[in-house]
Amino acid sequence: MKDLETSLYAEDKKFLDWKLSKNRLEAYSYEVRGNLEQYGSWENYLEPTAKAELLAEIGTVVEWLYGDGENATLKEFTDRIEKFEGIGEKTRERYLFYQALPEMQTSFDQIKVHISKKLSEIDWLTEDQVKIVNDKVGVA
Repeated sequence: MKDLETSLYAEDKKFLDWKLSKNRLEAYSYEVRGNLEQYGSWENYLEPTAKAELLAEIGTVVEWLYGDGENATLKEFTDRIEKFEGIGEKTRERYLFYQALPEMQTSFDQIKVHISKKLSEIDWLTEDQVKIVNDKVGVA
């Protein structure tokens, strides 16, 4: 009975993994398409030619999902997800970076002012030490 239960569980797991991958591909396709289309959050963070190609491929995959994709293998779903994530996640990272950049620049400017103030208050630092600090701020 235990062997039977183990084999039944393994089959159920295969089906659930297949279903999860299919749903993940579908959801990710819609998310990326929505974010890349006009007025989407990621619209300006992917080169126009690459964006057009990716949107066309997403359209093809969405159609495939409701057609031949109904009988696709788990590997087919995971391969397509990985391909989309290879582009989509880099685009998301660029979007997040440029969203955070103004705040980070403001914080950095405040830190530079603080460092400059502290350097003027500390009288025991040598000129070389002050130069080292200023050089490090310049590098940052």
